[in-house]
This record gives sequence, structure tokens and C-alpha cells, in this order.
Amino acid sequence: METFGKCPQCGKGELIRGTVGYLCNYCKSVEDGCKFIIFREYFGKEITPEILKDLLTKGKTGVFKDLKKKDGGTFSAALMFEELKVKPSFDTTYLDGIACPRCGAKIIETGKFFACENFHSEIQCPVYVSRNIALKTIGREEAVTILSGNKTGFMMFKSQAGKIFTARLMLDNDGKVVFDRVICKCPVCNGNIYGGDKAYGCSNYASENRCTFTIWREIYGKTITVDIVTELCTNRETKKMKFKTKTGETIERKLVISPELKVIVI
Repeated sequence: METFGKCPQCGKGELIRGTVGYLCNYCKSVEDGCKFIIFREYFGKEITPEILKDLLTKGKTGVFKDLKKKDGGTFSAALMFEELKVKPSFDTTYLDGIACPRCGAKIIETGKFFACENFHSEIQCPVYVSRNIALKTIGREEAVTILSGNKTGFMMFKSQAGKIFTARLMLDNDGKVVFDRVICKCPVCNGNIYGGDKAYGCSNYASENRCTFTIWREIYGKTITVDIVTELCTNRETKKMKFKTKTGETIERKLVISPELKVIVI
């Protein structure tokens, strides 16, 4: 029977190929036997004899770009043999001064994500921040903010349906990245103001007591930012800003919530 090297656990037997992987063949008796195994597959990658040789002699393979995550996605990493277990090894840098908010381990940085180094380990820590969330590129500054337990600033995202929306990113209690879409309170009904595709509107729009309060994303050539929305909803008016008329003339006006609960320029 073909063998593939000394057993790294007992040093007495040889590894042979079995149905589930590579097994140690040392079994002198029921009490004196070795149960070491390297499974046939890790992260969707078949462990060939060549890969097994690298693991046993070098402790590490080259980088594979097609390792698979539980959700079906892929990631790039080498496989390493450490403490008698096969683990992923990322050729990455660590984020200085930032520890995983869930387990305290280091945070690794790759070209595709920021994640707890235990994300792919037996611990399976869930802390993971993709560099691309809803078609928005997430940089190191945003990642550090999220991993420090804070919320990012408001950013524009695009849903799978192609709709634009405004949100902040944060970690939930389970260590997952989630959207916080609440900008401020609605000045009409005290619902939450969200940033939609073309306008900012109230979360109670579809409720039984329908609230139709709306602030358009552009008014008289002026892009209406989250800060402007917050100021208007809090104070019921803004400071003077520059707008453009239909003829292209620049005017200084402010936004005000009228008695009819409409946003007007005066």
C-alpha cells in the first residue's frame, strides 16, 4: 500500500490514503493506536499527495485563489499545518492597534476584506468587513471605525435592485456588519428619516398613519446632504445656502418646513 510520509502525531506509523483522507496506519492494539487524520478536502480544496507533501515537509503550501467560504464565496490563502491541524494562512498585513471586538484576536487585511484572524479557524469568529459593500468601496479608515465599535459616516450605497440609499455601517451584537439607515427623526410624526433613491423620506410612509414628509435629494440645483437634512428636521429651517434658478441665476435662500409641512425655499 502506498504511503505518504511519517505520521506527524505519533511518529510511529505512515500516512496512507483512506476514504476520508490520509490516515495513520499505526495500530498495534486497541489501546496502542493512532487516530491522526488529514482530511481529503479543506475549504473546498482537494488535498493531493503533492499538497500533502508540502504541508508535512514545509508546513505550508503556496497560495490558492479558489478556497471556498461557507456561503459559497471564495477567498485566497495558503494552507498551513500547525498544531497538527490544517488552517488557512493569509499573506496579509495586520491592522495596527485594532483587536477583534469579539474575541480579541488580530485583524488581518487583504485586498478583499478585513477580518478576525479566527474567521476561518475552529473558533469561526464572525467579524468580517468586506472591502465592497453594496457597490461601495470600504477603505481602511472605515474598517477601523467599524471594528472599533463605532458607526461610519453616512455613505451612498446601491441595492441589488439598483436603488440608491444612504446609510452608515456598524457591527451588530453578533459581530456582523449591518446598515444603520436612520438619519434623524421626522419633524412631522417622529418616525425615522431614511435616504432613498431620489429623496429623503419618513419610515412611516407605508404605515397605517401614512406620513408623506419628503426632502428631495436635489432642490434648485443644490445637492441636499445628510447634514442639511438633519439641520432642517431639527430646526425646521436651515441657514442660507446658494441655489440656482431655472435660468441659472445664483440665489441665497434657506430651506424651511412650511405650515403645510412641505419643504420650501424662502
